[in-house]
Amino acid sequence: MKTILVRERMSKPVMTIDSQAKLAEAHKLMHDKRIRRLPVVDNGKLVGIVTLLDTSEARPEGADKMRPMAMQAYIAMMHVSDVMTRNPITISPDASVVDVARLMAKHKISGLPVVENGAVVGIITESDTFRAILDVLE
Repeated sequence: MKTILVRERMSKPVMTIDSQAKLAEAHKLMHDKRIRRLPVVDNGKLVGIVTLLDTSEARPEGADKMRPMAMQAYIAMMHVSDVMTRNPITISPDASVVDVARLMAKHKISGLPVVENGAVVGIITESDTFRAILDVLE
């Protein structure tokens, strides 16, 4: 089977967001650009990843006891850092898409930031990986 490298299938350039950006900004960006995940980068360094689901389901601690208006106000003040997954699993652009599939299956995740020399250079998703494997099989 032909080896397909991550760099051949990753999405680039990748959109990123700062950890101190408002949660609503991340949600709007993902919704407008039709993407489901954003690497979180501070000072050029990957510090996390946030998904559309993270932004949609964000609730403050004790939300069940809050009044709706208070909860909305609290959510409006939340930052990406409040809900992001810290220290996400990453992959090198020189890894194979089979390596991607193994990592995603092992960790039950659907996307990986692609990191080279400490910088985020792309992102690869389940869909990218499935398409690459299907291209080899056909």
